[in-house]
Amino acid sequence: MTYVILIINELKKMVKEIRRYYFEFITGTIVMFGIFLALFFGLKNFGGNNIASDSLDSLIVGYILWGIAMTSFQSVASMIWDESQKGTLEKLYLSQIGIEKILLAKVFANILFNIFFNIVILFLAMLITGRWLNIDFVYFIWMVLISVISLIGLGLAGGGIAIIHKKVTSLLSVFSFGIIGLMALQVYPINIFSFLPYAPGAKTLIGVIVYDQTYPLWRYGFILLNSLVYLVIGLYVFRMYDKKARRLNKLGVY
Repeated sequence: MTYVILIINELKKMVKEIRRYYFEFITGTIVMFGIFLALFFGLKNFGGNNIASDSLDSLIVGYILWGIAMTSFQSVASMIWDESQKGTLEKLYLSQIGIEKILLAKVFANILFNIFFNIVILFLAMLITGRWLNIDFVYFIWMVLISVISLIGLGLAGGGIAIIHKKVTSLLSVFSFGIIGLMALQVYPINIFSFLPYAPGAKTLIGVIVYDQTYPLWRYGFILLNSLVYLVIGLYVFRMYDKKARRLNKLGVY
């Protein structure tokens, strides 16, 4: 129950920060949506009548999945950097809940808000482009949740690095745009690329939404297992850097 309250409080905090810094939120939203429109109409005009409708639909879904993935991956390291900058990171360590649970609660709240936000963007995208997709949003949400677990693991690893080195924005930017490459890989039938993070889930979602495909149950088990492996690895790396930061007394250093 304490953990649920923590997530709810994090959501309330996010809403208050958006209200406080509404200009940044609005301009950021306009920029992201503007980039999507430029990509969509650029592809449509460049391809002309030869462009397949499935390609346009894939762009819509892929852009939304990329937006969710980028935020999910960056959230942990960005939170640690922000708390270090404010001088409140050490205070989180004093909580009886534990730093890992606090970070995971922050990430989960961030992902929930991010999914809701991107669903709104998806509706706006379909409205402006006139490409109405048949989406089961219950399926969409739980598939996104089990897929981004792998990116949370990578984010925890990045967060561990951020505890020591504080600013890791360049590294995060490289990996964030690398997610685009992950989503473009052919992961089925099972091959070496299938074991990369997020790619199996994103490819499955695009297949269901855009191409109306159905998949056997084992594929969803594989996606979940893939995500859990990366989560465990990320937790291990985070704890390793966490112990090093404590030993070097770097928690309060910015």
